[in-house]
Amino acid sequence: MLKRGDVFKGSLLLQAKGNSGSPVVVSSWQGSDTSKPRPVIDAEGCLAGIQMNNAENVEISGIKIRSEAKDSSDYTHDVTILNNRLKDIGGPGIQPGKCINVMVKGNVVDHSGSLSDSRMHGRGSGIWPWYCRDVLIEHNKFMYAHGKMDSHEAYIDHHCFNVIIQYNMSIEVFFKEAKQYFGLGKLQSQDFDTQIADISIAIIQYNVFSLAKKIEAYETLGGLFKEIKEQVIEYTIS
Repeated sequence: MLKRGDVFKGSLLLQAKGNSGSPVVVSSWQGSDTSKPRPVIDAEGCLAGIQMNNAENVEISGIKIRSEAKDSSDYTHDVTILNNRLKDIGGPGIQPGKCINVMVKGNVVDHSGSLSDSRMHGRGSGIWPWYCRDVLIEHNKFMYAHGKMDSHEAYIDHHCFNVIIQYNMSIEVFFKEAKQYFGLGKLQSQDFDTQIADISIAIIQYNVFSLAKKIEAYETLGGLFKEIKEQVIEYTIS
């Protein structure tokens, strides 16, 4: 337990293993003064504020983590992210930033960008490398990413080089909504051409309606994106 109102410099290393009925809990302790802010882990110069190595069934809550790099040109080297299970994440599930030589393997990200809690941002990809080089992403499952704009099972952002994505399973919201709203897979015909036509129509309908949803329901980011939005409407929905 970390006391509210205090600042802890460095990194918290966890190698503990709990179980589903009795997890290892890392949280804040309010003491006698409930008005004090959350405890802060100041991880400046560290690999992570909370680093978990071979940990299982760990619950972390009520803690603020901050880190300000002294040199923006610094990169973290030789990063390995293995065999994690992430569910109902309010933002991106895995987000390597400014890393070189990254291995991401055996992870399951289920419902990134979730809004299961009202405090969540509700936007995020399963994995989102940013300013990374020499990245291998394989044998992972990225499922049901939600959110506006850059929310996908896997999203490779700008200034990334030599990123390989292979042998992953990607399950999108598309299948659920296309079945529910556009009858995907419900055709009874035995004719192959008819089946292809039915699937194609469902995909086209989904793409048009999802694009319209994104344009109408989510805000744009300034004048540049407003202009692009108008062009997208003009070129795709006429």
